[in-house]
Amino acid sequence: MWLTSTALDPAALARRLALLTADERRRADRFVMPIHRARFIAARGFLRLLLSRYTGVGAADIRFAEAPRGKPVLEGAPPLEFNLSHSADAAVCAVAARPVGVDVERLRAMPAALEIAGRFFSAAEREALARVPAGRRDEAFFTCWTRKEAFIKGIGHGLGFPLGTFTVSIERGAPIALSGLSTAGWTLHDVDGGPGYLAAVAIEAPAAHVVCHVWQD
Repeated sequence: MWLTSTALDPAALARRLALLTADERRRADRFVMPIHRARFIAARGFLRLLLSRYTGVGAADIRFAEAPRGKPVLEGAPPLEFNLSHSADAAVCAVAARPVGVDVERLRAMPAALEIAGRFFSAAEREALARVPAGRRDEAFFTCWTRKEAFIKGIGHGLGFPLGTFTVSIERGAPIALSGLSTAGWTLHDVDGGPGYLAAVAIEAPAAHVVCHVWQD
């Protein structure tokens, strides 16, 4: 598991941009806000540099394909599972020998937390969130959200997957429970997302030891 900042100076951002393919540059140019474009470039370049370290393939030469449900996979490289997530100025990437998913979110005020939970969370999650005191509800909401997002990314689905069909526990500092549709064989782990961020990783293994590193070019 690797953590990095996407807030780069212009020179560092230019070095990351130089690693991207023409298609990735076009994707970057679709962002209206310059800060969003910069974060995409920083995160995508980080992914290439990281995978280059694991595979020995040059960062600019890494090629991606898509699994049947659209999850990015490496093309023509040693078998390696990975997943990238970024939020505001933080990016995290999980690398493993088994299917893996990761999510990071900036911790922020969510006045509509209960309303959103009513649309996307399972009944057990909604009830648990409603019991959390208002002062801790934002953290509980994002704890639940990152865990759920990590799992659906791990199994190769996007937010189109019915989030209410599986349940995660929302308490931090306690063993994480995961139950419901398609969850057999998967485990969840909270990981360091940096100050002001929450992050979680899901891995298809009955037990896993997650090691967190900070990436610097």
